[in-house]
Amino acid sequence: IATLRKLYHNVMRIATFYDKILKKRIYMQLLEFKELLKKAGMNKKDFSEIAKISYGTVNSWGVEGRAEIPEWVRPFLSNHAEVKKLEKIRKILNDE
Repeated sequence: IATLRKLYHNVMRIATFYDKILKKRIYMQLLEFKELLKKAGMNKKDFSEIAKISYGTVNSWGVEGRAEIPEWVRPFLSNHAEVKKLEKIRKILNDE
């Protein structure tokens, strides 16, 4: 019985450690996603419309126990932010 208790304790400790790592990773992804949205000058609703994804899907990204944020989102938002910058520069040059 002592061996089973020790085994149970070790399993629970590993599960708790894994849970903490997973939550931290998801939270960090969610913060990065929000920061990228901000840099691109949009919110989740705008992003869902541009990317042609349901708002419910986008809104569930990064939430604990739900979907992780897809890898393609980072370059998509980064490119969108760069295009917005270039559009501003082009507008300034055209106004001169």
